[in-house]
Amino acid sequence: MRSYISILFLFIFIFSFSQVKFGKVSKEELSATSSSIEEGAVAEFISKEASYDVKYIPIEEEFRVIKNIKVRIKVYDKDKASDKFLNVKIPLYILDNDREKASGIKAYTYNLVDGKIEKTKVEKSNIFKEKKNDYLIYEKFAFPNVKNGSVLEYKYTIDTPRFFDLDTWYFQEEIPIRYNRFIVFYPEFFVYNRDIRGEYIEKVNTSIQNTGSQFQVEVNEVVHKNVPALKKEPFVLNSNNLRASIHYELKEYINPGIGYKNFSSDWPTVIKNLKKDMRYADELKGNGFLDEEVSNFDGISNQKEKMNAIFNFVKEQYTWNGYDGLYPAEGVRKTYKNKTGNGTDLNFVLISMLNKANIKAHPIVLSTVDNGILNYNASRLKLNHTITGAYINNELYLMDPKDKFSRINLLPLNDLNFQGFMMLEDGTYREVNLTNQLPSEIKTTLIYSIEDGLITGNMTQVKTNYYALSDLKSKANDEDNFEHKIVSEFDVDVSSFKMQESIKQAALQYRLSFEDDKSVEEIGNKLFIQPLLFLKEESNLFNFRNAERKYPLEFGTPFTQLTTVKIAIPSGYDLDVLPEDFKTILPNNVGGYNITFKEDKDYIIIQALLYMGNSVLPADYYVSVKDMYQQMIEKENEQLIFKQL
Repeated sequence: MRSYISILFLFIFIFSFSQVKFGKVSKEELSATSSSIEEGAVAEFISKEASYDVKYIPIEEEFRVIKNIKVRIKVYDKDKASDKFLNVKIPLYILDNDREKASGIKAYTYNLVDGKIEKTKVEKSNIFKEKKNDYLIYEKFAFPNVKNGSVLEYKYTIDTPRFFDLDTWYFQEEIPIRYNRFIVFYPEFFVYNRDIRGEYIEKVNTSIQNTGSQFQVEVNEVVHKNVPALKKEPFVLNSNNLRASIHYELKEYINPGIGYKNFSSDWPTVIKNLKKDMRYADELKGNGFLDEEVSNFDGISNQKEKMNAIFNFVKEQYTWNGYDGLYPAEGVRKTYKNKTGNGTDLNFVLISMLNKANIKAHPIVLSTVDNGILNYNASRLKLNHTITGAYINNELYLMDPKDKFSRINLLPLNDLNFQGFMMLEDGTYREVNLTNQLPSEIKTTLIYSIEDGLITGNMTQVKTNYYALSDLKSKANDEDNFEHKIVSEFDVDVSSFKMQESIKQAALQYRLSFEDDKSVEEIGNKLFIQPLLFLKEESNLFNFRNAERKYPLEFGTPFTQLTTVKIAIPSGYDLDVLPEDFKTILPNNVGGYNITFKEDKDYIIIQALLYMGNSVLPADYYVSVKDMYQQMIEKENEQLIFKQL
């Protein structure tokens, strides 16, 4: 009890130095009309603070973490502010024999009314629980009486047994942050790996505090002020990988009275231990109940065809329950019986069936895109999913049956997180590249004519691989509104629309007829037209305020986008101005853009090609890619001019 009280007093002492006192909202904060950090910000954090206190609880004979969170937000434009800042969700994880608990939730909305501060409380009756899944519950509430100029404030405490893996704290958000403070206390004999990402974290202040107990406490503190909002950039699969953040994961503890224990070391050790884990590797042994199922494929002599048939069988007959997890939740037998399970369950069924069909298959463990990029600090806690790797004639094939729209070597995008580890039978592993190598294509043909200021024409568009699978998945999720969504993207009057799809071939074709009276302008005896019509790029995807980028460009797939336009020269007109051809190639020929214009008898033929040979490019290419997109926009917005005869 003495050590508990000492650490508690230490926490109170240090956290009391916070610059922002809870409940002490000033009139100056309420009367502010704009952010001093970033012009046009719709909201900003006045303060964002966290304290993580790792302590030993003698009564329970275990270590726990007490997390205290305190936040104050200024709202400038409530209609444009993200819903996540106006409606708070506190995640609470359910563990094997324990769960996280929230307490002390207090939240208020402050407004300035007739020169006086008006305070509106979030009542306990308006704090609700929402079960996300078997492992996660949210406590959530909405701020009442929010107006432009409101200040929102809340705090809460979480009691968690997860001392080995402290939650990530972010120093950058979608809105600016005036003051951000993170502090963590832990026993001196604990050794944590610190994973620091993004910008702004230049220094972690470290000190040792004597608590008067049996052990001292190490204190780590990071404070940052006036941090701008995280700018939206294209070609980012998970923006959390880019935000300034800090994460603590227990590496080991060294206590003379207890001994030494290692929690994380290197990937060979992690994989070796995982191979020994009964919850994991034992599930791939035996499984004789699958023999009859596998015998149905004995008539297929070609190994690739057999592999494809088994993969499609598992993908079509089994249903993913929506959960990821490193360990199987149901196990192979129960998954086989119920035809449902988590992602690892489904892959274990697939691996077992392939091996029984004499196709050598192995589990590949990984961290999904949503879970974050793996860092150099090896730990099974970073891994949250398993996919399948199979070899035929020394060629590797990757599969994940949890996604109905995936194919062999066309994994769900959420799996493409740079690297995975294939677990081999001897307890070793092989690192596997998890960046997609199959190119995706969009081929579009646009044919139209112009008469009396009206454009009429037809468009055919063919999409393959990830472009097709993305649309097919969108259609499956909202079939009633899918056609309207696609048609509205073209921004023209569509008179007919047809779609053909092939899930097995990962291909999709659109055909539409259209009219457009907005893209041609008549001035005097001339017609001016931007010839790519609704297919042209009008604005640069990249944020020009960002002069550089420190993280890769993630396209998800190598790609080719080919657009062919055939325009009938209007009757009574002749070509007056034809734009010049243009071509640009990225360094090392990793991608490029070119467009050609030519007159061919009674038609103008235009071909535009944008291509990228890699699914990921290093940050060094950022300026070149950004410049290429700007050149493409300028070229596609040049006008074609016809002159009346």
